[in-house]
Amino acid sequence: LVKIQLLESIEFLKITNMSNISIETINGCSQGTRSSQKEIYEKMFPKMFPICLRYSENKDDAMDLLHDSFIKLFTCIGKYKNEGSFEGWVRRIFVNKAIDTYRANKKNIQKIQYSSDILYNSTYAEDDSDDTLVMYKDITPAIIMAELNEVPLAYRTAFNMYVIDEYTHKEIAKLLGIAEGTSKSNLHKARLSLRKKLNKYKINEN
Repeated sequence: LVKIQLLESIEFLKITNMSNISIETINGCSQGTRSSQKEIYEKMFPKMFPICLRYSENKDDAMDLLHDSFIKLFTCIGKYKNEGSFEGWVRRIFVNKAIDTYRANKKNIQKIQYSSDILYNSTYAEDDSDDTLVMYKDITPAIIMAELNEVPLAYRTAFNMYVIDEYTHKEIAKLLGIAEGTSKSNLHKARLSLRKKLNKYKINEN
């Protein structure tokens, strides 16, 4: 049984473990050494691919984003100054690339969002209390990740940026070219959608 304040406590989606990549490997990668690039790719793939999934419509799009992000990483890795977490630095590159890709595809995403608004208005019109603690049975990070990935991308992006990647609504609005109110609305809809999807795991404490 897991009792969680679900939508403000998704720490498992944040990177906490180091990948033990040496500065020698980082320097080798910046010099174009294939073995160093291969080591970084293999160590970073398991942690960066979930980020790409969170910001993509499907696995194919996520793989494209992953590929583009690694190209960007290998192109600018010489800018890393061995200050702070290398993994955190890499993560920021992947998140920024994901946001850039989302913004470039925003017109198509807005069409999807409009269609999903109809479903939201008829299905998810329920209380969105932030301080609700809920009991869940047999729920794992993988399950929550899978359910989150079923939330419409426009809403999920606001959730990703605000809850997981810790942007403010002002920053989200500026990065995505939307109003702050739209960011708040999309986050609200993402929360309701995710709660609805996780209802099947909920336990009645009574």
